[in-house]
Formats: sequence, structure tokens, C-alpha cells
Amino acid sequence: MCRLANQFYRFFMLAAVTLLLPVVPSALAATTPEQVQDFVHQVYIEGVPYTEASQLSADVALPVLEEILNNPREEDYWANVVVTIGMIGSDQGAKVLTDFITRKEAQGKLTRAQTVAKTSAVMSLGYIVNKTGNRTALDFLMKSTDPQTWNKRKLAWTGEFHTNETERDKQLASIAVLGLGVSGNSVAAKFLESLKAQPTTPHLRALKMAIPEIEHIAEEALKTNRAISTGGIHNYYKKIQPKHAPNEGRLDVKPRAEHEMVKPPFAGELIKKAEPGEVLRQPQLGEVVSPARTGEILKPTEKGEQINVQ
Repeated sequence: MCRLANQFYRFFMLAAVTLLLPVVPSALAATTPEQVQDFVHQVYIEGVPYTEASQLSADVALPVLEEILNNPREEDYWANVVVTIGMIGSDQGAKVLTDFITRKEAQGKLTRAQTVAKTSAVMSLGYIVNKTGNRTALDFLMKSTDPQTWNKRKLAWTGEFHTNETERDKQLASIAVLGLGVSGNSVAAKFLESLKAQPTTPHLRALKMAIPEIEHIAEEALKTNRAISTGGIHNYYKKIQPKHAPNEGRLDVKPRAEHEMVKPPFAGELIKKAEPGEVLRQPQLGEVVSPARTGEILKPTEKGEQINVQ
């Protein structure tokens, strides 16, 4: 379980760090609605680039992005939209994200794209806290670390990967913890300390029973929080993936060859349950390995490995 859990955090946090590329001071290019449209309709193999997204004008971009979120035909791009809103880092963006997370969709069972977008929106609140210290976003994340909070919100949806509401609430709570990690916020760090410590209150004991791995999740999130708080997102990013470099702050909404991919994974994406005869592969950047269940193989799978019918 520990080995699989470590995979969970390594791949999720790589995705989070990739999304949080550093801001390089430069003259801000004027933002147009067409630029915003082009930007979120690209496919980014390593996540939405923070440098470009953070330069978009909130006044121009948010109305365009909200319009896309309100268009069911655009759901394949909703994940890009919510991450971009987080990276812009405005107070208005925090409300847009929380409204999107809790809103009812046409069908109670979400599609894959809708599920990825909803979970990515939770994580994206951490980006807003990192950039602006927005208290609304911070409070939402801290409260959201408790599955009971999600239950009380009476969400009218379950994700493609959720078998029931309880499973949905636990996953969203875990992602909220990771959102506090990438926030790099001191209040968030203190809160994560309380989650990591031995439970001393009925509330924390109940949380530990609901999510047995919460201490480990909080510990990993706290490490990320401290690293970002101490050295900044730029240094943390260089340490994790030094091959990437900022693009001198230019606003580039055209696709770049190294970012092109037919169907990339997104932050918060879950590997679906394997079926007999299915060929397995290594988890990709941005994928989240779901917690192991009784009877599952705990060793890492090899590319091309096939599940045998028991």
C-alpha cells in the first residue's frame, strides 16, 4: 500500500508542479478574447503553462472562460479552463471555480471530461491561494479536506470513476489536501500540520477513520507547501524537472511541438479499474493511482503487462 501510495503522490505532484511554471517579469502583452479562446483550446502534454496563463488579463479572460464552462459542447476543454482560471489568480476566479465545482450538470453521472474538470477545479483553488492569498479559496480548501463537508454540500453529481457518493467525497477531500500543499500558504501549512499529527479530537479521529491515509497525504502536501513557501514555485519546479525552462514570459497561444499529444492525462485523472485481458502501462504524468483494494497487485506494473483471468 505504501509503495502504491508513493506512486500516487509522485505522479500527482509532478502534474501539479508542471502546471505551476514560474512567472518571469516582462511586458504583458494585451489580452484579447481570441487569445484566451486559442489558449485553452490547445493540448498541453505537460499541463497548462503557468507563465502564459498567469499573463492573461482577468478582466478579459474570465468572461470568455465562464462562457466556455457554460457550454456543454466545450466540456473537453473545461479542465484547461479551470486550471487557467486558477493560474490567473483573481478573487473573481475563486467564486467561478467554487460555483463550477458544486453546480449541477445535465446528468448526475459525469463524463470523463467533466470529472477531470471538477477535480482539477478543486486543485486550482490552491493556485489562487498561492498567487493572491485569497481567503475564500483557502477556507474552501481547508473545509473540503473533510468528506463530510462534501456530503453536506449535497452535490448533484458523481464522477465517472466514483462508484458512489462516499468514494467521490473521499477523493475530493484528498485533492483538497494536495491543493493546500501547492498553495505554499502559511495558514495552510499549519492546517496540514494538524492533519499530519496524531488525531486528538473527535473530528480528526473521524477523519482518520474515513481516510486512513490522510496523515501520509498531509505529510506529502506539507513538504510541498514548505518547499514552495521557502524557495518559491520556480526553484521547486527546477528541482523536480530541471529540463524545463521558462519561455521569457512571452504570451504564446500557439501549440508547441513538445506540448502536442493526442489525448493527454490531466491533474486529478484516475486510472480506471483494470479488466481481465487489458494491457497495462506505466502511469503517465498527471494521472492519479487510485488506492489499492483487497486482492489487488501492489507491485508496479510493466508496460505491456497483461492481467490474467483468475
